[in-house]
Amino acid sequence: TRDNPGVTVIIPAHNEAHILVRTLTSLNRAAAEYGGVVNVLVIDNCSTDHTGLIAIDMFTRLTNINGELVHEPVPGKSNALNRGIDETDTEIVIRIDADTQILPDTIVQAMRHFADPEVGVVGGLPIAPGDGIFDRARDIETLLKHGYYQVAYGAVDMIVGVPGMFAAYRTEAVRAAGGFVGGMNGEDTDMSLRIGEMGFRIIGDPTVRYVSEVPRSFKHLREQRMRWFRSAYHVSSRNRD
Repeated sequence: TRDNPGVTVIIPAHNEAHILVRTLTSLNRAAAEYGGVVNVLVIDNCSTDHTGLIAIDMFTRLTNINGELVHEPVPGKSNALNRGIDETDTEIVIRIDADTQILPDTIVQAMRHFADPEVGVVGGLPIAPGDGIFDRARDIETLLKHGYYQVAYGAVDMIVGVPGMFAAYRTEAVRAAGGFVGGMNGEDTDMSLRIGEMGFRIIGDPTVRYVSEVPRSFKHLREQRMRWFRSAYHVSSRNRD
């Protein structure tokens, strides 16, 4: 119904022309099913391809979202995310990666949790695209972690990290946490941890589904996993108190 509260979706984008059409199209479908106002901010962060032009073109074609292209001249994902937070005027904000395609019911499933004022963060279940050499292994990994462990941890309020591939937050909680930190890996885990420390509940809901990129080479897989492993040290160091 149109009584659903408005939500803003932030997409930090650096050279994402190859995938942005699919990402925005999926958001448009999900916005139609949600029924409330869905604002979409593509934060062009120093792209050298046609990311910005594609975003503008798509916004003229897609009728279920209110789209805006925002330029952030300072490189760095955290700078793009924080610029998006500055531009947000809705109570709830969702961040997704530019290569994340949400399912038609994803916004509906995520937003229903915020009817509880104690909920501060909602995460979901990543799904592999299905056409890569590591995709089946990745689906097993995410089903175990996000479909099982996170649900169990959530039952006793022990969820720490919600991945930034898709994460929904109370906007004021993000601001109270000081925004997204730069210069480290794991700014997404850092944010959910800090919001949880404020006393908000963190939800992991496997019905909140989205398709997320999986590395297609051993080189890319190694880079991704090293980045993820580093994030555990970075987040632990920053939040050791």
